[in-house]
Amino acid sequence: MNLQSIRAKISLLVTLSLVSVAGIILIFTQVKFSKSLTNSRLDQLSSVVDAKKNEIERYFNDTKSLIISTAADTTTIDSMMLLSNAFHNLPSDLALDIDKAKKALINHYNNYYLNKVNYNIPGVSPRRPTKYYLPKSPEGIIAQYLYIVKNSYPIGQKNKLIASNDISTYSGVHRMYHPSFNEILEKFGLYDIF
Repeated sequence: MNLQSIRAKISLLVTLSLVSVAGIILIFTQVKFSKSLTNSRLDQLSSVVDAKKNEIERYFNDTKSLIISTAADTTTIDSMMLLSNAFHNLPSDLALDIDKAKKALINHYNNYYLNKVNYNIPGVSPRRPTKYYLPKSPEGIIAQYLYIVKNSYPIGQKNKLIASNDISTYSGVHRMYHPSFNEILEKFGLYDIF
């Protein structure tokens, strides 16, 4: 065998070995880099999750404090007593045909609410007759008739009505307290004050 042939073979073997080692190092580096990048992204996501969790907890704690302080306020207590008493007096304050109010509520529920419910979702109870969803008391029927059916504001804006235009004590008390409660509702982005 000739010396140059051996040198060429050794050079080729060394070159192949170096290329193989470089390839192995490159693959190893790529795997390590990929794992490092993945771990870095996971750490970032964990930080975002923790920050959002803290924001949500702070929001709920702030809302809880708002509700507790509002509920403990003497104005709130007085207004609730007045509204409760006036609510129970609605049937005697207004000579309203309850059957007519029920029919109007059933029509309103069917046209604006119940037809928008998807009853085909797993775990959702099947739709019942509309009268099942009505308030059980005459006071509830009258209040919903006055504040939902007779309310001229569109669905989603019914809260803009300060008070029904009737002579009931309930509407008088409602007129007195609705603006201040509504201000709390709007300032804190609440769905319902009660």
